[in-house]
Amino acid sequence: MLHGVAIGHIMRRELLKRWNAVVRLQRAARHFLKRLNKFWSNMHGAILAQAAWRGYRFRTANRGLVRLVRKRVLARLVVGRVTKLQALSRGRAVREAFLALCRATSRV
Repeated sequence: MLHGVAIGHIMRRELLKRWNAVVRLQRAARHFLKRLNKFWSNMHGAILAQAAWRGYRFRTANRGLVRLVRKRVLARLVVGRVTKLQALSRGRAVREAFLALCRATSRV
């Protein structure tokens, strides 16, 4: 019986050592991930600031190109809106023609 108690104690001690090692590893991993997240948050802010500055410098240096691109974007928007209006009017005309056809067939 004493032998079984000793073996149980040794096994529990080994399990506790492993448990403590796992807890220590998890704590280290969480700490590492927290530091990594903070680092990339700072880097993300710096990258955004740099991109904004580069964009500002490019737009001020190339005002003509920016004006041309803006004109093309606006033209594309206008074409899209006109296309949408045309589709709406075509759909309405088709619906009216279909309803007229339905009314004509219901009279027969």
